[in-house]
Amino acid sequence: MDQAVSGGVISGAPVNEGVQRRRRRVRSAIAWVLLIGAALVLAFGWLMPIVRTDSRPMQLLVWIAFMVRTFTFHAGLAVAVVALYMLAFRLWKPLIAAVPLLAITLGPAALSYWPKDPPPITGPGLTLISCNLLVGSGSARAALEYIERENPDVVCFQEYNPAAHEVLSVPLKESYPHVVTGTREDAFGQAVYSKFELREAKLYPPPLSPDAGKGRRSTGVTEPQIRCVVTVDGREVVIQNVHDTPPASLRLLQEQLRYFEWLDDFIGAERRPVILVGDFNSTASTTQFGPLRRAGYRSTHELAGSGRGSTWVDTTWLRHLPGVRIDHIWVSPGLTCERAEVGPSIGSDHRPIIAKVGFTAAR
Repeated sequence: MDQAVSGGVISGAPVNEGVQRRRRRVRSAIAWVLLIGAALVLAFGWLMPIVRTDSRPMQLLVWIAFMVRTFTFHAGLAVAVVALYMLAFRLWKPLIAAVPLLAITLGPAALSYWPKDPPPITGPGLTLISCNLLVGSGSARAALEYIERENPDVVCFQEYNPAAHEVLSVPLKESYPHVVTGTREDAFGQAVYSKFELREAKLYPPPLSPDAGKGRRSTGVTEPQIRCVVTVDGREVVIQNVHDTPPASLRLLQEQLRYFEWLDDFIGAERRPVILVGDFNSTASTTQFGPLRRAGYRSTHELAGSGRGSTWVDTTWLRHLPGVRIDHIWVSPGLTCERAEVGPSIGSDHRPIIAKVGFTAAR
């Protein structure tokens, strides 16, 4: 015989069963550790307040919480991979426990494809494009083609530098005679091109020399932010071109929070309808947008868009991975949106966005 028999039982069988039980316990333990770890990280990210602070340890915790909120969907994809591992080895208890976590992390993305029914626009409305140019003329040429194809009423540029101005200013001049620029050599130049008259055009801070941004150590409200007024359906509407700082470090995230405080002060004081448009460098899931929501502001993508609406990152190999939506158009109460889309790749790390907004019937 191939195997020894003792007491009528094949001696190898109990050994194999024991090995299988130990392996199953190890696999189950790994699954539970990964699942509980993911739940704790997500709970921390969503419970930790994202606030301005001078404490370096607190700044680190705030930065971690910000990143958890930003990449919750991606965390959900990781949980889904773990769930497949559980399914493959029939680890039913941890698999059942993973279901609520999957619903919390991936559910909002699934619901974003549900058809939307925003309040209709009354009157002609206003079509806007927001476009981050990645500090150069390479993306400006592709952006020009997109703008000419879509023919919006207003275009808000971020990362608008002299090279981009040289490419865009002449071709756009005929269709967009009203222009406000805050050209910079660094990543914080801005411009607004409009078919309609731009009144009360302001640049915060006042215009600086083209190389004023070189070597600066802080950003935020010290960098160009263009604000102007247009007339839509016979009423004044304020347009704020937004470019907040990227959360690339603890200090820069604190600068971003300071910028949002400045923005909150503005919307609290402004009594006219407002459109906030641009590169916020933050997803709508972060607490920075809480004051906007409480003031009745709505994201045009949430009103009329479809899907996750990712706008970044759109360069290098990262463009093949699920991105995040950090470019937004938000409208104040009384305004609505009937079209909100993400544009094509233009060579920038951001994709442009377009939205048609206007007044609701209740005015």
